[in-house]
Amino acid sequence: MVFGADLPEGLPIPRVIPCLLVDDEAMVKTVGFSSPRYLGDPINVINLFNRFEVDEITLLDIGATRRGEPPPFELIERLAAECWVPLAYGGGIRTMEDVRTILSSGVEKVVFGTVANDRPELITAAWHADVQGLRGYLLQRFAAWCLPAHGQLDTRFVNLDLLVDRGSGSDRQRWELGPRYPSLARLLADRPGVGAWVLVGDPGGGKSTLLQHHELQAARSALRALATGVARPELCIWQRLADCPHDVADPQAWLGAQWRQLYPKLPLLA
Repeated sequence: MVFGADLPEGLPIPRVIPCLLVDDEAMVKTVGFSSPRYLGDPINVINLFNRFEVDEITLLDIGATRRGEPPPFELIERLAAECWVPLAYGGGIRTMEDVRTILSSGVEKVVFGTVANDRPELITAAWHADVQGLRGYLLQRFAAWCLPAHGQLDTRFVNLDLLVDRGSGSDRQRWELGPRYPSLARLLADRPGVGAWVLVGDPGGGKSTLLQHHELQAARSALRALATGVARPELCIWQRLADCPHDVADPQAWLGAQWRQLYPKLPLLA
């Protein structure tokens, strides 16, 4: 097995994210989340993975939900203080107050399991919670795809054919059919100098799906850019043209005003 610099050039670097299980504030090993076997003190196990220099740690309390208990907030806070890498927690979460308490203790992410089926409105509430930073905004956009009502993206609708309009005064044929692209991101990367694009298609042809798919891809890329130290990565903002008044002199300024209203704590659009 090879890691990091030992990987052949061009291959993605794998991320190591162990999933640790606790039950009654003890670290356990299970078979299919049943028959837990005691492994040791959670603090010691966290320190062990700190020395392994893993990328993230996911901590799941497999007993809290089963017993109808709240998350062990004191233990979570102690583990978050000890953990050197981003920490995610799941188990026993029932309310937005639980979510806020866990995140305020130093945990970076919360994991929804049983509650996602029992109370899907909690995911909606977490998604609409106040965004505190650019990373929070990107995670919010990414979380939109986790809403049960959203469903899954049908990738059959994300391909598109490029049709170039040379204008009525062109000496050559006005319309030219270009290559097919598997995503909007590939098209934009292939033709970076184009200032604007028009997406044309029949009703129900997948135009909105393609734009939503691009927003998802852009959010993922921006999160990765933030993780590497890029302070202001490129964002994708999907705004319905119908929401913009037709007499607006500067659509870009209007979009900036909408952004400030929705996300007053985030940097202004450049």
